[in-house]
Amino acid sequence: MSIGHDSRATLVIERLCARQRADRLNDTELASRLKISVDTWRKVKTGERALSVRILTGILAAYPEFDEEVVLFLRVAGTRRPGDGTEEHDQALALVPPT
Repeated sequence: MSIGHDSRATLVIERLCARQRADRLNDTELASRLKISVDTWRKVKTGERALSVRILTGILAAYPEFDEEVVLFLRVAGTRRPGDGTEEHDQALALVPPT
């Protein structure tokens, strides 16, 4: 199950693509850092697949400085709290520090 794909997801993905370019990583190298398959990364990058808990976990493990974008994505601009959504959403929300 995926969390969703909207403008907040686009922000995360665009920043990750910028970091990929800055680090001069190809798709295989970035996917390896995120601990996902290259096919999954390419689908996320092209909008064919939504961000999931597994992908977000990989992003935070590889790039902890992305925490603000991930928090914004998970909290849906501050309106979501644990218990409001799916179990998967709650697990992902637990990955980030409280505000």
